[in-house]
Amino acid sequence: MLEDATRLKTLSTISVGYDQFDVEDLTRRGIILAHTPDVLTESTADTVFALILSSASRVVDLAEWVKAGNWKGSIGEECSGVDVQGKTLGIIGLGRIGGAVARRASLGFRMNVLYTNRHPNEQAERD
Repeated sequence: MLEDATRLKTLSTISVGYDQFDVEDLTRRGIILAHTPDVLTESTADTVFALILSSASRVVDLAEWVKAGNWKGSIGEECSGVDVQGKTLGIIGLGRIGGAVARRASLGFRMNVLYTNRHPNEQAERD
């Protein structure tokens, strides 16, 4: 496709990453590649935390349990999930999204956040 696009100057992707593109080839052709590295950071972190909360609270399990007609009265301890408040969360990779998840955990739920990353993320640690 690029062979026939002799006047093409710019490609743009709405994705965060650009590893699906041959950047070296585009550079050789003089084509600029643009992407949107921070457009999904906060919404992705929201989704991660929604999954953490729904897993800890057993939202899906209990919804299925109710749909199956098992709710006959007061719900006992066997139906309780786990509070995330004050728990420890481990994050692998503390880039933009990991940092956003860490902020939600630390500031919103007073969780102890541990992380591993290629390099220390001093800004995230301060935040």
